[in-house]
Amino acid sequence: MIPSSRLQIPKNDPTFIRTTLFNGLDNHFSKPLVSVVAGGGYGKTTLIANYLRFRNITTLWFSYHELNRDFPVIIELLEKGLSLEHAQQPELSILEAVAHWDQPLAIVFDDFHFVESPALRDFLLQLVQHASEYVTFVVISRQRPSFPYTKLKVQNRLAEINEMQLEFTPTELNDYFQQQCLSLKEHELELIHIKTCGWPASLPLILEAWKEASPKNRRWDWRMFPFSDLFEELETEMFTALSEVSSFLQLSSILHEWDHQIITTFSSEIPKEWSDGRLNQRFYIRKNKDGKQTYLPLFRMYLYEKLMETQGKQKVRELHLKAAKLYEADYHYYFAFAHYLAAYNYGDAARLMQKMMNLYTPERFILLLDGTLETICPSISMALFSHFLFRSVPVPILSSYIEPIKQTLSSLKKQGVSSSLVYLEHRLGIILYYSGEIVDAKNHFISSFEGSQLIGHSDLVSVNFALAAQCCRFSGKLEEGVTLAKKALTNIEQEGASDSRMHATWVLTELLLEQNELAHAEPFVEELLRLSHQYDDEGARVYPLIAIGKYFRLKGDFEKALLFTKQGMAEAEKFNLATDLGWGCLELGLIYFEQNEPLLAEQYLQRASEFFSHYSYFSSMVNQFLEKVRPFPKEFDSTITVRPLKSSKLTIKLFGSFQLQVNGKTIALQRKSSLRLLFYLAVQSQQKIPKDILVEELFGDGNYSSQNNRFYVSLSTLRKALEPDLGAARLSKYIIQSGEFIFLDKNECEIDLERFRLLVQPVIGQSNEERIDNLKKAVELYQGDLLAEYPYESFLDPIRETTKQSYLQILKELGKHYWGQKDITQGMHYYDLIIQQDEYAEDVYWEYIRLLLENGLVSSAQQIGSKMENVIEGELGIPIKDKLQGLFSSRNKN
Repeated sequence: MIPSSRLQIPKNDPTFIRTTLFNGLDNHFSKPLVSVVAGGGYGKTTLIANYLRFRNITTLWFSYHELNRDFPVIIELLEKGLSLEHAQQPELSILEAVAHWDQPLAIVFDDFHFVESPALRDFLLQLVQHASEYVTFVVISRQRPSFPYTKLKVQNRLAEINEMQLEFTPTELNDYFQQQCLSLKEHELELIHIKTCGWPASLPLILEAWKEASPKNRRWDWRMFPFSDLFEELETEMFTALSEVSSFLQLSSILHEWDHQIITTFSSEIPKEWSDGRLNQRFYIRKNKDGKQTYLPLFRMYLYEKLMETQGKQKVRELHLKAAKLYEADYHYYFAFAHYLAAYNYGDAARLMQKMMNLYTPERFILLLDGTLETICPSISMALFSHFLFRSVPVPILSSYIEPIKQTLSSLKKQGVSSSLVYLEHRLGIILYYSGEIVDAKNHFISSFEGSQLIGHSDLVSVNFALAAQCCRFSGKLEEGVTLAKKALTNIEQEGASDSRMHATWVLTELLLEQNELAHAEPFVEELLRLSHQYDDEGARVYPLIAIGKYFRLKGDFEKALLFTKQGMAEAEKFNLATDLGWGCLELGLIYFEQNEPLLAEQYLQRASEFFSHYSYFSSMVNQFLEKVRPFPKEFDSTITVRPLKSSKLTIKLFGSFQLQVNGKTIALQRKSSLRLLFYLAVQSQQKIPKDILVEELFGDGNYSSQNNRFYVSLSTLRKALEPDLGAARLSKYIIQSGEFIFLDKNECEIDLERFRLLVQPVIGQSNEERIDNLKKAVELYQGDLLAEYPYESFLDPIRETTKQSYLQILKELGKHYWGQKDITQGMHYYDLIIQQDEYAEDVYWEYIRLLLENGLVSSAQQIGSKMENVIEGELGIPIKDKLQGLFSSRNKN
């Protein structure tokens, strides 16, 4: 009956029988059409071919990857496959044959996404409508064909198989590997399922990589052989793709799913292949349970690393910040929080954390703690996340999560070792540590360490070792603590978990200082000093700087002790976290005490006690020091206070018209490259900038030697303009160079952008009145867009845009506040300012009009509506007139 090998079921090796899918296909083949749609590597062809061969169903198989796709050729092949004589009207002959067929027959159209003939599609639908009960047509495609799906379903003529059904379940994974004589443990199967989403094409690759490896050597790495071959193919595929496609794929790897609204806002260029849904024909893209497209984790990690290579860390962080703001505006707080962390924007992350803590129940908040968050952004480090998260949440709130977490852990332990169990053990340990239950905390860290070894999470192994060592520090087991801290550092050396290095080094340093082993501590102090300049989590620099201050205090060098401890306090004040400030004040109190300044010592220790008021263990420790200080006689001096850092003498105004002044005297920079260098340092004042970044960003033309020379000439010119009498560059009090890092000294500079950032950042414990007052001051500072006179400096664009969005956000917050207070004049003032700044803000217009109508200001609402219609519909072409009229009509009826 089948005259050509081209129409036979493809030959493939005997493969794993997927019982559940086979049973489902038994039911599906009672219908005339089965649609199997999924991306590459989902085993679509393999599944259908094995099923038809296993069930011994007569089959005609058309593979459009290999066949001539012209409609007449397909018709001719159908005639021959059905053993029909060539007729004058072959389509009619085929229709009649299919309608009267009296034995099971499958007609498969494989790689249907290659079909471009509307005639073939229409003819296939006719066949489906007239086919006898014995005939089933199967369409296998990477793209959903343009069939009338709803109509076919209503007629009970269509069954569908999608990507989610084709993905291997954990049970199927276990059966598959056992059939291949590879026995895996539950946590290994869980890891494979998380990393691959059960993608069928990955399984033989994993089998090949692990079948000869001993369990302890089964390491997970997307680069591991033979995945390297897969990504070499992708490299070639991306190289031959249009540049806009390649760029889009890399850029979109920032996002964990493709929300249409988010991605069209996030990416300035949308390739046609994405718009018409054809990207998944070439790349490993799937749909998640919510029906949104997303990358397979393996492919996403590959693309993300490519993005890091091509764009650099700084640009990738800016992209994460952009994503965070988009998600927050859309009320996706978990996603926004993850991206703020990935952008190292800890101020906004802390702000959003407080919002989530107030919004969500403990059970809901546990989603942040069980490892789910790390899947949203590939670059989130367990070490950075843990160290940040639990410093930013007050202990009374943390404590409310202890019981829900314990209940969840109890349930998870019954299921065996899993990544969720290991994460929660670790994070419960941190909560208990901050709650003062040191011994219990240590037990959880050790338990989490054992689990993290099993699941191969090297970063978590190091973090758990270091935190267990920290528990030893406070429980008096210093020798054990030193051993655990050294194990953490050894693991870091072996596994390269660099994000944990500073934390583990700091813990070891503190333990050695507790033992007064200054000689042994000295090399670690030097290492801390180097690491503190390189570390990405600015807030976590507090602790190494304070530890260095402690080292010099114990050596009796109080000048250096104060210098480093105050630097630590300056870092702590950026985020205003109680624990950070408490440790800084404690160390300052001890320094002043040993300097025979008991009044200052008591003031700082008292402040430390206040910061630690909710931390019972730390509070009692500080109170013991206070008891030692208070018996000392003190001569009261009302002029002695805990003084803030002295005000700066260099003023940099970046909003609107640029101004540069020293002691009130305006400085003019004649050299353009020096001016650009100052701009870069000023807008990035929150961080220390590697020299190579400055050279690359500002002096990109020519060879490296030429770039380097121009950089140093510009830097020297800038320093001389600011400090004409400067002798040596290292003596500059404004522009500091520490190793390979260059930055402005915040203690000597006043930058309106820096002040703006501090004012808009929420502060824990801040009253609503204080918040509103700060926002109004920030509005006063915003005298125009950032460096508005310099619109063509590309490195300013992302910061200019994020600052403007922040400004618009605080205008909205102020406007809502005053509308809520029934201060209509002020409410209107701030909404008018938003529209002045962003006349295309459609959502603001709607909200403004609604508020005006609710307060009876119909005439004002009509004026805003008229302006909106002119801008949104007249200029952008978005039809809103009918909706506006409906809004006003409904208001009139009320």
